[in-house]
Amino acid sequence: MRTPAPPRGSYRTGNQSFQRSTMHLLLLAIAMFALTSISHAASFDCDQAATLVENAICSDDDLSSLDEQLMRTYQQALAVVSDPSALKTRQRTWLKTVRNRCPDAACLFGAYQNRIAKLASVVHSNSGNETASSRRATSAIVLGRCHMGGCWWWQVDKTQLIRSNHNNRLMRVDVKTTDATYSDAHVEQHGYPDVPPANAHWQRAEDTYIFCSRSLPAYLSYDQERGQFIANVPFDQDGQSSGATEGVANLYSHICHHDQSTAFNIRPGSANVEIVLDSTEAIFNYVNQ
Repeated sequence: MRTPAPPRGSYRTGNQSFQRSTMHLLLLAIAMFALTSISHAASFDCDQAATLVENAICSDDDLSSLDEQLMRTYQQALAVVSDPSALKTRQRTWLKTVRNRCPDAACLFGAYQNRIAKLASVVHSNSGNETASSRRATSAIVLGRCHMGGCWWWQVDKTQLIRSNHNNRLMRVDVKTTDATYSDAHVEQHGYPDVPPANAHWQRAEDTYIFCSRSLPAYLSYDQERGQFIANVPFDQDGQSSGATEGVANLYSHICHHDQSTAFNIRPGSANVEIVLDSTEAIFNYVNQ
């Protein structure tokens, strides 16, 4: 007696199931390989990234750098606050209700920069009797320029994303400035300091904007006499700054690239040139020119 053949219907179903399982494994392997190839250092393990937000952070160098900067500032804040448990609760709330609700990278940039500034202010206000250097060595203080016995600094209080496209971000920056002078003997013995003195008097700068762009990196300010905004590229054609533009370039690098070195592709003819604008958002019209 011949052995009955398996029913055709069940054979097809099993083959389809096998094909689906094989395809699923293949897609999973491709996804894991893609994630591994784009992973960058962050405050969490990118190999364990499980959400769209985490994957976005791991796949973007600037976002990943911001994530690391946030973790460093958060740890500094935990070390000086009187109630670390309360800060931990606020941090978890921020992750859940702000960061993890961001729909795109532009939102994440703004969320991270504002949170870092907030934590930096916590560090600054709770530093007790530490030295001026350790008290002010936070992400909120940016050295402008030291020259001829004098130095000046920026204090970044808050950043706000105004508009962005794929490659460019317009940021409003609330900053203060202060300065100090030093004798030749002091400079010769100690050099110029990285931070201002503890009794520094800060003056608020008005209407300050930064245009984060590889091709048109710019600092924007309002000109009262002209009644218009002036955009200034504080870099030479090779992406370096010097002289009077050094302080603005330092602020740009802090806001846009978190004090990390970066490569520019500055549009020919735009380096160290003023661009007169009717509004800050008009800067986007010059990117593709």
